[in-house]
Amino acid sequence: MVLYAHEKGHPIAVFTTGIGMKIEDFERIRHIQFAPNPNGGFVLHIPDKDRRAKHPITPAYIELLAHIQHVYLVEKGIHNYHWMSMGEPHEDVVHIFPRTTVHEMWSRSGNLLGEAILKPELLNLKDHFKSIYHGEKDMTCNCQERLYHNVLLPNGEVSLCCMDYNLDAIIGNLLEQEYDEILPEPYSCYKLCRFCENGISPESESVLKEKEYFNLV
Repeated sequence: MVLYAHEKGHPIAVFTTGIGMKIEDFERIRHIQFAPNPNGGFVLHIPDKDRRAKHPITPAYIELLAHIQHVYLVEKGIHNYHWMSMGEPHEDVVHIFPRTTVHEMWSRSGNLLGEAILKPELLNLKDHFKSIYHGEKDMTCNCQERLYHNVLLPNGEVSLCCMDYNLDAIIGNLLEQEYDEILPEPYSCYKLCRFCENGISPESESVLKEKEYFNLV
């Protein structure tokens, strides 16, 4: 699918743990000029020592990670590549990744709190991830892509964004509609945004200036 989209001329970004990938799979896509930010690149999520991310760490997996890192460091062969983790590198991969970028953990617009009903172990992590509630007021998206960082699901449905873990904000279905038909109006407001660290009031100064710039007022 990655190769197909690339050959059709689409910008490509990959966010992966690499689990299930073989070295041969990586070799088939390493030539791609992965898109830059925002939300671009070939981003590898590596295991952390506290096992917040539950990677199945096998000899084949470690071999894959070492190969990718060799291609990057020695062959200079991956465009816009970097790696990250939810903590310090796991002891089984620290020889490959002595250092890593550690990202803050957020509640995915409150979805992790609800998911704790199904996964009680998340209650032990509630002090490790951040949450926010903007109150019962209209909020829209303040990401660089605004409301257009959508997620296509296998059944053709399109979720508003990657924060919508509960799939409550389905904006349409590409098996039945054109993409232009389902795009949200600029600065539309969603309940999801009230619980998101990227939420912003549509009446904020920065949004009003942007609307004025694009003649949307």
